Amino acid sequence: MKKIFGSPSRYIQGMGVLKELSKYTAIHGSKPAILVDPDIAEDILKIVKESFGGDESKYYVEILGKDSPRICCEETFNLLRKNAKANGCDLYVGIGGGTSLDVAKAAAHFDKAPMISCPTISATDAPCSALSVIYHPDGVWDYHLFLDKNPNVVLVDEDIIVHAPLRYNLAGMPDALSTYYEAATANAANVDNFLGGKHTVVSQTIADLCYETIYEYGEQAAFAFKAHAVTPAVEKVVEASTLLSGVGFESNQSAASHAIQNAMTAIPASHDYFHGEKVAFGILGQLALESWEDEEIEKFCRFCIHLGLPVTLEELGMADLSDEDVMKMATLACKEGETIHNTVVPVTPRVVFDAIKTADQLGHYYRTKYENILN
Repeated sequence: MKKIFGSPSRYIQGMGVLKELSKYTAIHGSKPAILVDPDIAEDILKIVKESFGGDESKYYVEILGKDSPRICCEETFNLLRKNAKANGCDLYVGIGGGTSLDVAKAAAHFDKAPMISCPTISATDAPCSALSVIYHPDGVWDYHLFLDKNPNVVLVDEDIIVHAPLRYNLAGMPDALSTYYEAATANAANVDNFLGGKHTVVSQTIADLCYETIYEYGEQAAFAFKAHAVTPAVEKVVEASTLLSGVGFESNQSAASHAIQNAMTAIPASHDYFHGEKVAFGILGQLALESWEDEEIEKFCRFCIHLGLPVTLEELGMADLSDEDVMKMATLACKEGETIHNTVVPVTPRVVFDAIKTADQLGHYYRTKYENILN
């Protein structure tokens, strides 16, 4: 039996580590193409410039979405490749959220170039994974692009992350919890992981640790995020949301939670909500689909509600969703090749339709028992 475990070559997390960017680009190339999220570009580029000793000729900067869709689609990463080549670049740096990182990873993949990942939020699995999620220009999920390798370096600057809007960092926690829930069912089904082999003891242990860390420190970290403070709880949660979750999901496998999230992107109203927020409802859908214990469902709902994370379709802008639209989502979640087929139960659109409807009812019920503790 072949087992495969994947990870970035180097992971660095701490306060102020983005200032070391030039040190790592020099190891892997001569001139980086740096893709930056527009919402943070002004402040981030000051740090980048300082890192390179004030010499802007040593790197090329592209702002995500300036001349292409602000989304990870083929048009966006191909434009970055074209501009990087025109400016003599031989490696890529992504700075921002999951979109910026996925675009830079895709560009590096096709150019066989090194890549450095610099997340500015702890909201997704993108920083460490060998995967880019590709969308259509209109924001609807298209396909998973499996990459030849994980990023060469991941630089996680805690000071930048805690100054991000609170909602971004909260959204990373259910995405991290999905690592455990999806690994549990995929490994029980003995399916191959994203890397083409079976899971290792290490990858399963990482998924378990991700779960334990988020539930033990998540609420405490949420208050610290709100205060823009770096505490031991924040350090643990950032590592769980970034490293443990990123390595854990691809070295185990995804299942229903992410398939339901992907299907939600076909509903335009969902586009105003973050990946991790939709994954939160996706987890609840998976728990209903697989009939997890009532205690586990309540534990998950209580955690999400305490942090103001969505557990109902209404909270994702889909209060008036028709049964036809729910069935559309269920059908997309079940399309050939989707990760929902990694679950331990047989799935059909009707089965998933019923799970989504049940999850929504469960979410509404538990919202009457618990409240947002961050208000």
